Amino acid sequence: MFRGRVAVLGVAVVLGVAVAPSHAAAPVLGPLMRVTTPESSLCAYESEPEIVSTAVGTWVAYNDDGGCPLVASTPHFTTVQLLRGGHLPAVPIRLPALSGKDYYSGDPDLAPDVTGDGVLLTTLTFKAQTPVSNNIGGLQVDVIRIAANGTATLLPSPTLSQSDDKEFLATDRKRGIVYVAWDDTGRGTLTVRALRGKRWAAPVDLSTVGAYPDVAVGPTGQVAVAYETTTGVSVRTSDDGGVHFRPEITVLTGAGPGRADPTCPLRPTIGNRQRAIRSPRVAYDRRGAVHVVAALSGPALSPLLGEPGTPGLLVGGEGAIQHTVSRDGHTFSPGRMVAAPEGRVQWNPALAITPSGGVAVSFLQTADGTLSSYDARLVTLSPSGVASGPLVLSDGVGPLPPASEAVGNSNCYGIGDYTGLTPTPSGVVAIWPTTFGAAGGAPDSDIAVRSVRLR
Repeated sequence: MFRGRVAVLGVAVVLGVAVAPSHAAAPVLGPLMRVTTPESSLCAYESEPEIVSTAVGTWVAYNDDGGCPLVASTPHFTTVQLLRGGHLPAVPIRLPALSGKDYYSGDPDLAPDVTGDGVLLTTLTFKAQTPVSNNIGGLQVDVIRIAANGTATLLPSPTLSQSDDKEFLATDRKRGIVYVAWDDTGRGTLTVRALRGKRWAAPVDLSTVGAYPDVAVGPTGQVAVAYETTTGVSVRTSDDGGVHFRPEITVLTGAGPGRADPTCPLRPTIGNRQRAIRSPRVAYDRRGAVHVVAALSGPALSPLLGEPGTPGLLVGGEGAIQHTVSRDGHTFSPGRMVAAPEGRVQWNPALAITPSGGVAVSFLQTADGTLSSYDARLVTLSPSGVASGPLVLSDGVGPLPPASEAVGNSNCYGIGDYTGLTPTPSGVVAIWPTTFGAAGGAPDSDIAVRSVRLR
């Protein structure tokens, strides 16, 4: 099913980072690219994108939502492309064939492969013959190796229950280890497993489900997992390759961004039924310091953000991207906002290390008082913590589409839960869902990709 719906690049433009004079202090935006999938539907969403750069180009993966997902059983297909730069066309990646009615079902993440210039992809696979509840098929985490030439190979699955969600991965290229962290809803745990060679190590359970984890590897092989808790965001670290993890450290405190909406009871909500989570992201810099960002709201932030808005259909709510850092992996700095939201709501952060050894943080932000439109922004933090920005990544403000999962469920999917950011030798490349100028018109969303050259 997927193989007949591979993505193509909507417009061929130069991906390469714009060249700036060596003395230029300000970041320089490259051209904005649009990644789209041809659709016959009037309501084609591309969403939840992730990105990584290797020597052969920039790899993107995203949910290709084939039409309005009006019921919970409507599939979200995983789509992968390689953007090679220049005026070369994008390369759609043909994922390994699956049997029967199984299909790759979204929530993708990417990391550089441990064996070459390709990538590893983790994604959910819908297993039609594995009922887990109410005769609905199971979802298992799968890992796919995509070589530099585009050949894709399915690796052994780390799944333990075929009831999985929110999977992220990181690779230790020096030691040849792959780490995957995910919510194992069948077992009720946040689980981490390490792949060494062809065999998965014993699972390590770090927390309960609903954690929405991220995982990162440091320069000397240390591992950090950041995840949601009932009070904010926590981190657990390992110095022995993921065999043992230190006790949980609460690093940021606050609720998720947005507001309570009775029509979306499962998660905080932004705008017109756009669900939002804290979306913790974690990364190590070259010195071994571990950085964490997340989207947070709550009483602790109200003096800085202003009073929370009045609950309602299109108004109300708060949210700001917070950053914390630990130089020793144990003691974290107090959280601070990377940019003042100025009465807007910020959510869906992504995190990457810059060439100078600082960090870049991208995020989405509402663009008007009614919270009905949004754009994408980027802030950089120097190694000493000095912030620059925010830099507007979007070419224009786009409308928040109405969340269309309204029949039979309350998922309030909208434009999805994630954005992505990847480091390059000269800066970063950001990826996010955009409705501004979308190929299919409202309420369509395309995938926007933009490089930023940093000093």
